[in-house]
Amino acid sequence: MIERTAWDTLSCFLSNRHRLLSRLDNLFRYWGAIVRDAGMIDNKLMELLEIAENSEKQQWVSTWALILVSSLYDAHMGVVVESHLLGKNELDYFYWYWDYILSSRVYATRRLNELQFTLANKKYENNRMEAMEALKALKKTKKEKDKSKRWSRAECQRILDEPPPAPVPPSFEELVTKAKGSLVKGLFRVYVALGSVGLLLKPENPYTSWEFRFFNRFRAFQSIANPPVLDLEAFQQVAASSRDVSLTDICNASLHCFKTAKAILDEARRMEAASRGEDVYEWLMFAQVMQLSKVRLTHRQTDRQTDRQLAELFVMVYCTVYTNID
Repeated sequence: MIERTAWDTLSCFLSNRHRLLSRLDNLFRYWGAIVRDAGMIDNKLMELLEIAENSEKQQWVSTWALILVSSLYDAHMGVVVESHLLGKNELDYFYWYWDYILSSRVYATRRLNELQFTLANKKYENNRMEAMEALKALKKTKKEKDKSKRWSRAECQRILDEPPPAPVPPSFEELVTKAKGSLVKGLFRVYVALGSVGLLLKPENPYTSWEFRFFNRFRAFQSIANPPVLDLEAFQQVAASSRDVSLTDICNASLHCFKTAKAILDEARRMEAASRGEDVYEWLMFAQVMQLSKVRLTHRQTDRQTDRQLAELFVMVYCTVYTNID
């Protein structure tokens, strides 16, 4: 099944934007089965290796599956935005959920790097122990035929002189994902700020509920257990906690996210330019900021101080993101 799912996943990205969305929705149920199988493989692997301690931290296949699934989730969310399928009253919880998806992807990537580093350290320590034992055996005997058959004296000394492995550095893709996560988090906070002054209203609909709308917006994710599905109640708790934060603090927090995204992208850009010997531009994710200008806000009577703060917010966002990108 995994071969067919992999082929369908690759081929679906050859579709146009609107067909891509429906094909991704259909693929998620197959990826849900792969995620379940990945957990079973990890458990079986732990049994074969007789690893009882910290077995929940040795989820190699599950972590790999989480990276792939969160990447597909990210593509799904991006297509929804590009297709202009969002209502203005959905922007806050949509970007909140998108931030959760990107955070899951960053966590899984970092966790897989940690597992690789731990494995390399274990292999390094085992090789050193075997080299020390072989070197002791070589010193005890004077007959060449009784010497260690695995390593010579020079080989043992070479292994002992090797430096310990270094942690796996973040890749270009990981840096871009982190930058995109910071950008999405900043947009979520912008929409929270707009909602706090009544520019993003959530009127009640007599024919449906917000729980039903939230469920249908992310209904395609229900068939996959990892990352866990979020519900509207979790978002409402976050929204309730933000009511105690001043508008100025929310604006400053969103600006900090945009500046962090630009700093990470500058680092990724330098990394890619150093590896390829040429300058590259990975600024397409900044197009998400244009959603700020595409949203038709519900205007109401506000005081001059609020208008001034919102104006400063928009000016600083655009200046932070779009200046000095060369």
